[in-house]
Amino acid sequence: MVTIHARKIAAGYAWQSRFHDHIIRNYESYLKIRNYILYNPMNWPNDSLNQTIE
Repeated sequence: MVTIHARKIAAGYAWQSRFHDHIIRNYESYLKIRNYILYNPMNWPNDSLNQTIE
């Protein structure tokens, strides 16, 4: 239903590719995800999929 309603607002709406949800079930999982969010931007310059123009 979300897709149907989103396409009424923006006809070209599409879900982000290569995305998946993850349920945080414990503190260890929380820390792992937290660290990924904090430190992943530092790796962007080395990411082969990064298409930012500098």
